[in-house]
Amino acid sequence: MSDFATKKQKPSAKEYLEASLDQVVERLNNNPNGHKSEEALIQAVITVRAAKINERLSHRLNWLTGMLVLATICLVAVPFIAPSIEKKQIEAQISSQATLIESQNAKLEQLAQTISKLAQEQGTLAAEVEKHNKALQPTAQPLARPGGG
Repeated sequence: MSDFATKKQKPSAKEYLEASLDQVVERLNNNPNGHKSEEALIQAVITVRAAKINERLSHRLNWLTGMLVLATICLVAVPFIAPSIEKKQIEAQISSQATLIESQNAKLEQLAQTISKLAQEQGTLAAEVEKHNKALQPTAQPLARPGGG
């Protein structure tokens, strides 16, 4: 693999931590120096790496758990929020319909007043026409016809 696994000098702790896990395991298997102390160090490095991986995974798991909690809260809250939003929309529609009905009622009232005025004017005009018709009728009685008829 690399010279790390076969290096005769004992690597520094930094080199151990920077080396890939495969290189560290290969060095443990090769044990180029034949030192038991290095074997314990390599096992400690592997343990530290496993702890770091576990820590990273724990943080990720905590984050994902938090996201799951938020999603669950949203799922629980939506049924309570959605009806109120729908209710507000329905109330707004009812309000606009009520306003429309009121304006139509006002127009109907105006039309009723106009019809009433027109009916009064028609009555007045009919009376005037009657008056003029009477004025145009001859006032003299027709003469009786000779011969009795």
